[in-house]
Amino acid sequence: LEVQLFSQDKIPWEKLAFPVIRKTLTHYFQDRVVNQFPVHVSEMIPPVA
Repeated sequence: LEVQLFSQDKIPWEKLAFPVIRKTLTHYFQDRVVNQFPVHVSEMIPPVA
């Protein structure tokens, strides 16, 4: 298991292991801009194989 801290502009998006992490970080950065942090509820639908 490898863990590192990154600034927003240095996140290796293509190397994130799970789609939910990408979605969570995207919500967080968008929320941070407006300084409001609502609860986000959504579905993670797997891609069709």
